[in-house]
Amino acid sequence: CIRDRFFGATSGQYMLWDESADELVLAGDTKLSFHDAAGGENIIATSNGHLEVNAGTTLDITAPTVDLNSSTEFNIDTAAYDLNASGAVTIDGAGVSIDSSSASNLTTSGGALTITSAAAATWSTAAGDLTLGSGAAINITPAAGSAIVLDGTINVDAGVVTGATSITSTAFVGDITGDVTGNADTFTATANNSANE
Repeated sequence: CIRDRFFGATSGQYMLWDESADELVLAGDTKLSFHDAAGGENIIATSNGHLEVNAGTTLDITAPTVDLNSSTEFNIDTAAYDLNASGAVTIDGAGVSIDSSSASNLTTSGGALTITSAAAATWSTAAGDLTLGSGAAINITPAAGSAIVLDGTINVDAGVVTGATSITSTAFVGDITGDVTGNADTFTATANNSANE
């Protein structure tokens, strides 16, 4: 077999053409550089098993289909991440986590934002309030015949509660304050005043 070596100025750094393997070997951490002799654009294999592709300004990958396959983890470390797609964006996995040390925003510059789940879904926070804010109405629409379940203290700080159907409570606990209007066949409440003492 023919092995031609081209040695560099540093010990252990060389390029090898291995004819038996039909392989060009860059030994050690020898770089394959393009355009910039200082190393701005190069490909380098490091001793920890990393293959690094470095570009001086921009790394372009252009193909009808680009496959990125990782058996353990896929990391994107960047100051900003822009995903521009003309079609649908699909994330298929066991879970999607957004971990940030500061406030995180999921926004759209135009059009509606729709989050759809094929099974039961939970929105939660580990600490603090979960706030829904909107420039217009907030609509909660369950499936026909299903209920909206609010478990806990319900505070209506402003506005009125209106609807085409009745509001039913199994019990009133504590005093009822403010104005109560509408039609009721039976309404029972305990008023905390001297007339009932």
